[in-house]
Amino acid sequence: MNGFVKKLCDIDSIEIPEQLLEVNIDMQRVEDEMKALPMRYAKESTADIAAEGDIVRCAADKESYPDGRTVLLFTGVSLPGAEEAAAAALGKRAGDVLETKLAGKSVKLTVSEVIRRVPVEVNDELIASIGIEGVATVEAYREYLVKQAEADAKLEMSKALMRHIMDEFLNGSEFDYDEAEMKAQVEKTKAEYAAMGMDPDAMGDEQIAESVIYQNKQLWAAEEFCKARGMAPSQEEVEQQADQFAEMMGLMGETVPERAELLDMARGELCITPLFEHVNGIINEKIGG
Repeated sequence: MNGFVKKLCDIDSIEIPEQLLEVNIDMQRVEDEMKALPMRYAKESTADIAAEGDIVRCAADKESYPDGRTVLLFTGVSLPGAEEAAAAALGKRAGDVLETKLAGKSVKLTVSEVIRRVPVEVNDELIASIGIEGVATVEAYREYLVKQAEADAKLEMSKALMRHIMDEFLNGSEFDYDEAEMKAQVEKTKAEYAAMGMDPDAMGDEQIAESVIYQNKQLWAAEEFCKARGMAPSQEEVEQQADQFAEMMGLMGETVPERAELLDMARGELCITPLFEHVNGIINEKIGG
């Protein structure tokens, strides 16, 4: 696909809205994980009669499941398709037979075992037994969860910043390309989706076209960015990268494109990496990463 940049946006001048720099830690997630500890490390024992909250292990009949699988019914959790079977298991004991429905299918299940899980006390001893390096107390575990939540929040923020900067970078640049050639590439992409078993119509022509145009603009902008900063790859590097692409595609059984297309792919790959590294540098400076 032939195209070029008429005017490249100054990526370092892109403004970042303050709201994108806010780290929103999901403290509810921290509390939920703390509350889940007693049952996560619950002690298991065998019970005579199934009560709510027990796990009922059953053997499926050969007619319903020829593979003779084992079915676990969780009586304390509402799992889609298993509600009726879980309710039928209440009050049953080993050897009892359940004639019920599972995922809308009539089944016959023989109870093998009733497992009762008794919640444990959350204390320093439990936390130390989990085996997280440097975490041996309940308070340290909570701090550990907060740090994890903060790291996840920063990761999501970094993704949002990357999208914002790249969108502004491309929207602020000017490109020139052949509309008919771009349309042909969109049609080719739709055909490739169909060959992979995906439904191009479900994705929508406009969405596919936007994606193809965006990807091309990103590669052209990356090449211009590298040229402007003296980081453009040499022809030898491009040739080597193209050879690697051809080898990988051949090993994976994919159709290897014409050499000219391979070279374009290779050049784009070698240029996009420095661009993303630069954007990550901007992001890290903003969020202290």
